[in-house]
Amino acid sequence: MTMVYRWLKGDFGAFSGSVEFSPGLNTVIAGNESGKSTLSAMIRAMLYGVNTAERERADKLPDKHKYQPWSGRPMGGRLCLTHGGRDIVLSRSSLHGPMKDFSATYSDTAQPVPGLNGANAGELLCGMDAEVFEKTAFCSGESLSVKNSAALEAGIASAVGSGGDEASPSAADARLAAWQRERKNGKRGTIPALEAEIDSLEAALEAIDSKNGDILALSAEIKTLRAKKLVLETELAASEDREKNREKALYLKEEYAAACAETDSFIRENRLEGDRGDRETVAAAENAIRIAQGLENDLRLAKTEIYKMKAAYASGQIPAELSVFEGCSPEYAVSVADKARKRYAALMSGGPKYWLFIIAAGLIAGGIAILTLLDPGLPGIRFPAYVCFAAALLMVVLGITGTVNAAKRKREAREMLGRWGCTRPEQFRDIARGYELFCRGRDSAKSEIRAASRASEALEDKLIFRRKSAEDYIFRLGLSKTDPLRDAAVLLTKNGELERLRKKCEKAEAALMVYSEPGVASDEMLRPTLDRLNAALREKELALERTLGSQTALGDGDALRARLSAARAELEKQQTELEAILAARELLARVGEEFSRDMTPRIAARAEELFTRLTHGRYGELELTRDMEASAVPAGEAVARRLLFLSRGAADQAWLAVRLALCETLSPDSEAVPLILDDVFAMYDDARAETATQLLADLAKTRQIILFTCRERDALLSQKHGGSVIRLS
Repeated sequence: MTMVYRWLKGDFGAFSGSVEFSPGLNTVIAGNESGKSTLSAMIRAMLYGVNTAERERADKLPDKHKYQPWSGRPMGGRLCLTHGGRDIVLSRSSLHGPMKDFSATYSDTAQPVPGLNGANAGELLCGMDAEVFEKTAFCSGESLSVKNSAALEAGIASAVGSGGDEASPSAADARLAAWQRERKNGKRGTIPALEAEIDSLEAALEAIDSKNGDILALSAEIKTLRAKKLVLETELAASEDREKNREKALYLKEEYAAACAETDSFIRENRLEGDRGDRETVAAAENAIRIAQGLENDLRLAKTEIYKMKAAYASGQIPAELSVFEGCSPEYAVSVADKARKRYAALMSGGPKYWLFIIAAGLIAGGIAILTLLDPGLPGIRFPAYVCFAAALLMVVLGITGTVNAAKRKREAREMLGRWGCTRPEQFRDIARGYELFCRGRDSAKSEIRAASRASEALEDKLIFRRKSAEDYIFRLGLSKTDPLRDAAVLLTKNGELERLRKKCEKAEAALMVYSEPGVASDEMLRPTLDRLNAALREKELALERTLGSQTALGDGDALRARLSAARAELEKQQTELEAILAARELLARVGEEFSRDMTPRIAARAEELFTRLTHGRYGELELTRDMEASAVPAGEAVARRLLFLSRGAADQAWLAVRLALCETLSPDSEAVPLILDDVFAMYDDARAETATQLLADLAKTRQIILFTCRERDALLSQKHGGSVIRLS
């Protein structure tokens, strides 16, 4: 259903008052500075509000300042419109900012319109945002030309079925281009910055590595010089005692030989050759033997425990009170106990039927009464008496039989209690439960025996492995098989003594080496060499300090490497993203071409039809590019001319045709949005105005059109073609 503006009231710029509109073509006429352009801007503000973020420029005032009411009252108004078959009243006031306070109610019920607010009113009612509204349904003679935008492209795409409202190749390409510039724009962007940072870090690390090489070389030279200096200082210090050292060396040599002889003799006497003389091997052997013997004891104890458990299991006899169920399953025992309890209850339920004897006595008394009280001579009087006597006899027989049977059942019940060994029937189930517990105990004992047997088998397997290791050690070390542990302990003690002798030899050898070194030079030869060595050492140490200082100035190598690794990873990520962005833009360009081929011809065809009618066929074709650049082809010619080369009137006709085509595309007849035209006939002569007014009158049959003008000619033409004229005072 089409949308229709009904009336407008309020204070907005030069306009203060109210105005009513009719369906179809409305021509609002007023002189300049009387508020007609302000009125059109107020309709837009009632739908979309006032942009309070807009700033003042040298060539333009923002709407929040431009349309401050001349009356001095606060900016505000009310707009009544028909949408979806119902009248809605939009109200805006300026309590919290210019046109910020909003309400929308149904005029017939005064109930709020669900989902409608100040931010989305225009978009929900008109089906387009403010930017698209100004390019289609709101035409001003000051700027009839149309420039493409992402919002317009998205709206057209939705209307022609090319995608959703957000489908805009231009907007997507703009975002991709911005992302591309962020990453690389000539020598600017994150990628060039990262490349420069990586080059700088690599140069710094290369310098640090070079310094490290110099430091290592200098450190090695200093270490060598210090070692030589130590040798020379040692020789100089020992030069005076060199002769004494020779005598000491002879004595130490004899001492060393004696220690070696003592050690060899101890080894032979105690047979400590090979593994027997290795303390660690003997200690390992002792440990293996101890473990094997411990496992043997554990296995012996485990088997003893299993034997005891089996003996206890075998000796466990069922108690006498439970023997009634011996050989039965626990479940069967419980069921038998339940049946016995029910049988006992049935046997005890019946007792002697004494009431039968009472009935018999009554019948006998009745028969006697009949014979006594009535005349015996009466015919048939004896028969009822005989019947009473016979019935009494029957009752006596039945009573005796019942009493005998009751006694038999009670005797059977007592015998049942005797068989179970109970004094009351409730004990039947207790005996069955006791038997069930006895069986569970037997099963638990079996499980414990099986678990103990498995543990014993695992222990036996472990013992076999440990016994084999111990036997290997016994064989290698020649230990006694009867008491290897004692032999291992003795051998370990002997190894301790052998270790003491070996250390004595080592100490004697070390002392001999210290005192046996011969002198190779005199003091006169060593002193100048030491001086030269000290000078060279100082020079190298100074060079090392300078190199360390310059390396420190270059920064921490680990930190630089971490930064370099992070920069390379980020560069790789940015380059990958850039490649993806370039590929996406290339794909988007192809999609944009397809989108343009689908979108532009449809709009251009309708605009060309309208333009041809407005110009009476003077221009045969109207061409549109994707960017909404228009060109016209004069009738009979083959070359299109840009609108800049046409007269102002013809150019305005072309742009009016484009805007009408766009408006029809974005809001077709089924949901037509009213069209606002503000002074669009300014450059039209009378003939052009006549043609344009007739066209608007035809279009107004399916869409409300409001034409604002200051010319009486336009009002008369509107009346001529059936339009309504509204005069502003």
